[in-house]
Amino acid sequence: MAKNVGRLETDSLFLGLTRPTMVFGITYQWLMIEGLGSLVWFINVDDGKFYAFLIAGVLHVIGILLFAKEPMIIEIIQVWAKASTKCINRRYHSNTSSYDVY
Repeated sequence: MAKNVGRLETDSLFLGLTRPTMVFGITYQWLMIEGLGSLVWFINVDDGKFYAFLIAGVLHVIGILLFAKEPMIIEIIQVWAKASTKCINRRYHSNTSSYDVY
């Protein structure tokens, strides 16, 4: 009993309910990015039709490596991008974002 004092315990049901839905080890968002990327390659390249499957495989491996450690990495990047991006011409408007409503 004294060994677990001060340690944080997680319930496997809680972890399962808070994890995003995953397909083959990647989230649906990454699956759509992977599918659209390989589809665009398949449509635009004349001689590289087989390489579309190779690109999809490489993107899938990248996704598995990204989501193995943190399954919500895309959501984290989206929140970071919203918080850190500013208007590029803010220096002309007294360091305020000229496209903001306020």
